[in-house]
Amino acid sequence: MNDLLKTALRITLFVLAASILIWAAYPPLRTITAGLTMGAVASGINALLLQRRVDMIGRTIAEQGVQRTSLGFMSRLATVLLAVMFALKFPQHLDIVSTIIGCFLVPFFILLVGITKRQHKP
Repeated sequence: MNDLLKTALRITLFVLAASILIWAAYPPLRTITAGLTMGAVASGINALLLQRRVDMIGRTIAEQGVQRTSLGFMSRLATVLLAVMFALKFPQHLDIVSTIIGCFLVPFFILLVGITKRQHKP
C-alpha cells in the first residue's frame, strides 16, 4: 500500500473516531454522524478494493503481458449503492446526504495528501 493511501486511510480513521464520539456525545446529530460513518466505511472499502485491483493488474501485465477484464468498477459501485440503500431503507438511523458525502471522503483525502506532499518536495 502506498503512502498516499495509508495516510488517507489514517485520516479517515480519525474522522470515523470523531464521528463515533460525536454520535455518542450529541444525540441530535446521530443520524448525520451515523450516515457519515457508513459512507466513510464504504469509501475505505472502495479504496482498498481499488488498491488490490491496481496491484493485481500490475502483476498480471508484468507476468503475462495481457490484462484480463473483471468487474472492479462494478464492485466499487455496488459498495456505494449498498451504503446509500441502507441510508434509504433506514432514514431514522442514517442521513442520506451525509452517507453520500462519506462515500467520497477517502478520494478527497488522497487528493489533499497528494497536494500537501507535492508542495513539500523540493
